[in-house]
Formats: sequence, C-alpha cells, structure tokens
Amino acid sequence: MSPTLQLADRLIEIYICLVVVNAIFRWIIAFDLVDTDSKFFLALWYLVSRLTEPILKPLRKLAPNMGVIDISHVIMILSLLLARELLYWFQPALGYQ
Repeated sequence: MSPTLQLADRLIEIYICLVVVNAIFRWIIAFDLVDTDSKFFLALWYLVSRLTEPILKPLRKLAPNMGVIDISHVIMILSLLLARELLYWFQPALGYQ
C-alpha cells in the first residue's frame, strides 16, 4: 500500500477514535459522572468537540429524531468505515498495488 493510502487509513482510524471519545464524553456529561468545572476535562472536551462537531452537527440535522438518543456518532463511524473500505477497494484503480 502506498504511503498516501496508509496516511489516509491512519487519519480515518484517528478520527473514528475521536468520534468515540466524543460520544463517551457526552454520556459522561449527561449522567453527571465528572466535574464539568475541571479544567483538564474541559480542555479535552473542547479539543475533541472542535475536531468532531463540524461533521457531527450536520449529521444530527439529517438523522431521524430518536428522542434523547443521538445516532449521529454511529452514522459518522459507519461512514468513515465505508470510506476506509472504499480506499482499499479502489486502490488498484488509483494505481497502487
């Protein structure tokens, strides 16, 4: 696999991890399991939110309203996994063996 495709694969993996961390942070905040005044937690929450919300926010508008359940994270992860599989699928067409 080419270095470019390896980089794209790794970036997709990292972004999936960020989406999962965002979902976990949302649950932690919703169930009041962490002190939201903690500067460390707020810094992490801010960083993860700034990286994931630009894509998750439009997905929330497209996803069906299921009450308190937010499925935008699942849709995003499935979309990223599909993109990753398409990279492998079209690898020969892109000129990489």
